[in-house]
Amino acid sequence: MKTVEISYICNMKDENGQRAGFSWYRIVLPIVIGLLVIWWIFADQLSEIHLSEMKITQQGWIGIGLALLCVFGREAGFVCRYRWISNGDLKWSQAFKVCMMTEFASAVTPSSAGGSSISMIFMNRYGIALGRGTTLMLSTLLFDTAFYVLACPLTLLLVPWHEIVAPLELDYGIDTTVLICLLYSLMAVWLVVLFIGIVVWPHWIKKALGAIFTLPFLKRWNGWANHFGDNMLEASEELKNYGVSWWLKCMGATITSWLSRYLMMNALIFGFLPGADHLLVFARQTVVWLVLVFCPTPGGSGLSEWLFNGLYGDVIASASLAFVLALLWRLLSYYIFLLAGAVVAPLWLKGDEKEN
Repeated sequence: MKTVEISYICNMKDENGQRAGFSWYRIVLPIVIGLLVIWWIFADQLSEIHLSEMKITQQGWIGIGLALLCVFGREAGFVCRYRWISNGDLKWSQAFKVCMMTEFASAVTPSSAGGSSISMIFMNRYGIALGRGTTLMLSTLLFDTAFYVLACPLTLLLVPWHEIVAPLELDYGIDTTVLICLLYSLMAVWLVVLFIGIVVWPHWIKKALGAIFTLPFLKRWNGWANHFGDNMLEASEELKNYGVSWWLKCMGATITSWLSRYLMMNALIFGFLPGADHLLVFARQTVVWLVLVFCPTPGGSGLSEWLFNGLYGDVIASASLAFVLALLWRLLSYYIFLLAGAVVAPLWLKGDEKEN
């Protein structure tokens, strides 16, 4: 791929001249981190890895095909959500491009930041004002957070908690259950803040943020807090005009997308280990994605691979099979979006400029 094409996407700006901030190292770094962690995980098992055991059977190809359907479901849900949250102002093709660019942004930025946090820059290319784009971005955060918070307790109705986290052991005396409960609590608090700030009492949240960020050790972020509060006020005013059907459609699209993301692991396990406990496989995905929300590395690189080995090591007995599944899972859930963003997106963006 030509340098100018990468440079084009890496230096993309919004209507105010704000840069998206992508660069070559943001694409290469997560790949290197992920591959190094996979090597580190399987380094002491190299003697147990045999090429003969990596042959993909007909069942395996079916599993890969189902996993690809899950990729389609994941993106279809998000595309529909961008189309619906914009009330049709984004064409289907534009919603698809925004979705893929956001996925690319998620792949090259820390998971804790997320690509959706700059999705307003991509929407701005298609006539969505930056202020309104911020409103729409906050609404996507609300839907995603609501799914996270609801998915975890519902999963416990299917599988006991001790079975979900049983194989995951942490050093330094850290209790796995306590850590995950802490992360879940932070997510629940964030949902409450978003819901109250966007839907119920936006003025109250704005005042609370203003008071909190006047504290000496937080004062440097006071400008950000005021700007965030203003965006919540704008979001609240717009969302008040939407009916129940709008909320149901957007939440339905969110659920479709996230369930597809969870079920990808089930599809791969089905292809290579059809006799596995699929409820357990699914339940452990809730832990994987909950932890990745707080990951400081680009696209969850490193931590994703470690979580895969930690949570599915007791399900996948063969080192050769575990190696293949780890690569396939990361390829379909992560590397594919790096490829789309680095190769395809610049061509789309150039095409948009020609149309304008």
